[in-house]
Amino acid sequence: NLGATESWLLARSLRTLPLRVKKMSENALVLAKFFEGHPKVEKVYYPGLESSPNKILADNQFERNGYGGMLSVNFNGGMAEINKLIKDLKIVRFVPTLAGVGTTLTYPPRASHRDLNKEELTAIGITMGQIRISVGLEEIEDILKDFEQVSRAYNKALKLLTVKDYTYNQMKKKLMDSGDYDDTQLDATLELLQEKNLINDEAYTLNYLKRCTR
Repeated sequence: NLGATESWLLARSLRTLPLRVKKMSENALVLAKFFEGHPKVEKVYYPGLESSPNKILADNQFERNGYGGMLSVNFNGGMAEINKLIKDLKIVRFVPTLAGVGTTLTYPPRASHRDLNKEELTAIGITMGQIRISVGLEEIEDILKDFEQVSRAYNKALKLLTVKDYTYNQMKKKLMDSGDYDDTQLDATLELLQEKNLINDEAYTLNYLKRCTR
């Protein structure tokens, strides 16, 4: 049985539940559409998207009152890409379990489904590049900016390129001279450039692979 204080807190929270669910659902739909058009994203799971095979069912069950605040996103690049994403986010927090008023994310292959091997994960539709997001009550512009800033350093670096055969050291010097990067952003950007085959340097490639397989 609930105590008096717990009962009061629950009753108080229920008064604003419809407003919170509405805001979360609105934010989640916008974020899902954002990821659906993202060049690094392979697939988005959210029933409110027109591309979802469950859209008609969701319309009937939710009576068009929103589709909830949970979504899953499959990124290209596997675990290495997710590690960079989690490291660079400023507002959205990585947590072991989801739900709350703030936007959070978790990594199923190493959290909720950590006991499954790759074959078992694949069988249930979970890739090594998948994150699960619980969208919160923040202004949607702030959530979008947080995910956008992760790739901003990479986009700036692409604009600096004039040829495709920079070595690691040449590219690092060019980025440092631009003054737009701290050490964390610099490392993440160079890794992304390497993935795109925009840096040709054997030593860097070997070092990068070692870090990705730790």
